[in-house]
Amino acid sequence: SATAPTMAPAVRAAAAEARHRLLAAAADRLGCRADELHLSAGEIAAGDGRRCSVAEVLAGIGPEGVRGRGATLGQPDGVTVR
Repeated sequence: SATAPTMAPAVRAAAAEARHRLLAAAADRLGCRADELHLSAGEIAAGDGRRCSVAEVLAGIGPEGVRGRGATLGQPDGVTVR
């Protein structure tokens, strides 16, 4: 299938952007920099032991949540999908 090679980069980019936004919101909540945080098993932790859950961060963001965007580059020249 040509779907995975076409869509995977877009999905990966959207996920990376959403993760960045989530960690930025958590950094505001914890009073640190986003690059100091680690995300694992639904929990976000700073190196000094401060932590919060992903659910807590999302609850503070509101109904719009965290979104990321990705874009496909389309089919390479000379490739058709049937």
